[in-house]
Amino acid sequence: MKIPVEILEIMDSHLVMPFPKDQTRVMENNIKECLVMFAEIGVACSEEFPTHRMLTKDVIVKLIEIKQKLLC
Repeated sequence: MKIPVEILEIMDSHLVMPFPKDQTRVMENNIKECLVMFAEIGVACSEEFPTHRMLTKDVIVKLIEIKQKLLC
């Protein structure tokens, strides 16, 4: 399931904090992408039927991807 970017409208605005001018746009975009990815993981892990839920190994891969994106 693809989570729309509009999910950011209901998230806490403090999660997207200001950055120095030279990094602002890149960091804000990375954080927004990661927040959407977190929401996707949450929804995928909350499917009604266990067989439709995201596998733990896939969750770990996604979380590592988010971590690497935030560290760049």
